[in-house]
Amino acid sequence: MLLVHEPSLIMDKALVRDIIERSPDSIVFVDMPVDQEHEKLREMKKKLPGVRMAVLDHHIIERDLNKIGILHINPRFRKRGVYLPSAWLVYRILEGLGLDVRSLVWIAAIGIIGDYGITDARDVLEECRMEYPYLLRGNPMKSRLSEAAKTISAAITLKGLKGAGEALRLLRECKYYEDFAGIKKLRAWRVVVDEEIRELVRGFEKHKETKGAVIFYKIETRLNLGSVISNLISEKRPGEVVVIRKKAREGWKVSLRNQSGQYNLGEIVKRAVKGLGSGGGHEKAAAAVVPRWREFRKRFLEEIEGYKSSG
Repeated sequence: MLLVHEPSLIMDKALVRDIIERSPDSIVFVDMPVDQEHEKLREMKKKLPGVRMAVLDHHIIERDLNKIGILHINPRFRKRGVYLPSAWLVYRILEGLGLDVRSLVWIAAIGIIGDYGITDARDVLEECRMEYPYLLRGNPMKSRLSEAAKTISAAITLKGLKGAGEALRLLRECKYYEDFAGIKKLRAWRVVVDEEIRELVRGFEKHKETKGAVIFYKIETRLNLGSVISNLISEKRPGEVVVIRKKAREGWKVSLRNQSGQYNLGEIVKRAVKGLGSGGGHEKAAAAVVPRWREFRKRFLEEIEGYKSSG
């Protein structure tokens, strides 16, 4: 079985090619809006006859993959607009299968906090607070578990797939949060990433470009920090649309945020990339990969204006 999770949300051609070359008998996509790229799933099914697929996701639904023979689980099937991170979803699925996951609730809480899901997923956070009250005092986004989420994010940012695998391995080996928090290797990786983040945030005011309610900022770094930087900046400017771009092998990786929820970025981005690249996401957060920046920028601004005019 192949488990697939891509932090950028986008299933690019290289990822599709890698999956096909591995020729797994089953594939599980977690936290990826692959229904928005269903043509690529059809390509996989064609080249991997007999492969079983499942999608555990929480992004805006474009297509019900259950209708084409793919197990598709998303809380939005039951309640439109609900924001329940995949960490919540996996935890509840395992619990529903009869597994005793109570002792692992702190790990699920880290995932929920790291994905900004503290409102709709508060049931699991409350379970964690009951089990480990010292880990979730006050605002979850300023708790010890929030620091763990940043540490895991740093491992993935600095070391990519290797970092994700190492963080997962260490989480599995740690019985308690304190064991995980004390791992020197992860703390050292976090220092490197935090310094790069500070440098990029410092350069924002000098290099940003503003167009109405939209703020564009091009970052230059060897690390995949578009999502982190867009989160940090948008938290300070919730009423504006923050668009971070970074040059990548396949063109431009774009990370977009609007914390106020005034614009449905998932829908706007999906329309802006049609026939150009790939992209989508949530109402307040989205991502895209596009080969031609100027064309995407023009389309995106037109979509923003159209969305504003439609009320």
